[in-house]
Amino acid sequence: MMLRYNPVSPAFWSDPVVRGYSDDARLLALYLLTCPHRTAEGLFRLPTAYMISDLQWVPERFAEPFAELLASGLIEYDEQASVCLITVALQWGAAPNRNQAIAAARLIEQLPETPLLQRFLTLAETHVERLAEVLRERFPEGFAEDRQALSLPLPLSLPPENSSVAASGDRAGSDIPDDVQVDDRDPVDEVWAAYVETRRRVLGARSAPRLTPARRQLIVRRLQDWPLPDLLDAVRGWQHSPHNRGENDRGQPFCDLELLLRDAAHIERFRDLQRQPPPAALPPAAGGAGARASRDEERRRRGQEDLAALKRLQARGEAQGVA
Repeated sequence: MMLRYNPVSPAFWSDPVVRGYSDDARLLALYLLTCPHRTAEGLFRLPTAYMISDLQWVPERFAEPFAELLASGLIEYDEQASVCLITVALQWGAAPNRNQAIAAARLIEQLPETPLLQRFLTLAETHVERLAEVLRERFPEGFAEDRQALSLPLPLSLPPENSSVAASGDRAGSDIPDDVQVDDRDPVDEVWAAYVETRRRVLGARSAPRLTPARRQLIVRRLQDWPLPDLLDAVRGWQHSPHNRGENDRGQPFCDLELLLRDAAHIERFRDLQRQPPPAALPPAAGGAGARASRDEERRRRGQEDLAALKRLQARGEAQGVA
């Protein structure tokens, strides 16, 4: 799960392993423990280019401290998938309830294929049984009975129990009680359901697109770079644009999923339309009939403007002829 904030134990600064780091390695370690890309469970996608950019370093400065952290065991990294694993995250964090574990599993399912998943499953079995239960349901092949247990050294000597991290870690979704059941749908299905529901409400029941493999892959790719709430708002936001609803000179709605999620500019535009719709830009409540009525009114208005412009041109021409 995404973290609201990332607490770090004061013991970080007195740990002998950390004290042995170079200054750049300590800064990089703090960055990885607190960066906005990190999840509470410590398995997340983070290209090295993002790290270099966030730290405002040149690539030459990055290589050596990154190698220090890998050698110390604080992190493991899959270069091909750009996935990072903080090996102590599950030891230091507060134990999740089942709803939080489900949310964590959803995020992990969105990651590119990586051998670090096997390592993460082993860490979960060792340190967080409730999370391991959910992961067994989602990744049964990763919990084969004949799997050899991996050695699990504690890279740093910070006390995992009764630390300030365990006491004060604030996980997104922590206000959801353990006995309240949440919808366990695939995030891809959530995005698609929001898109279809909006289309049907604005354009009428006749608008029933299909979730093709290409569209599913598009959503999966966008979920790797965008939070789920952003995509949910993006596939709904077009309803606040008269042009995209079909109130244009062609009478054609422009709301294909491929358009709404085309790139960052389109996602941000439609997301922001949903969150802050412009005045008098709400979609017609009557669905298809309301949209057609609005389009007819737009055509009449444009026709009147064109007629007035034509009359002005004629009057100007007559005046020039008289002159």
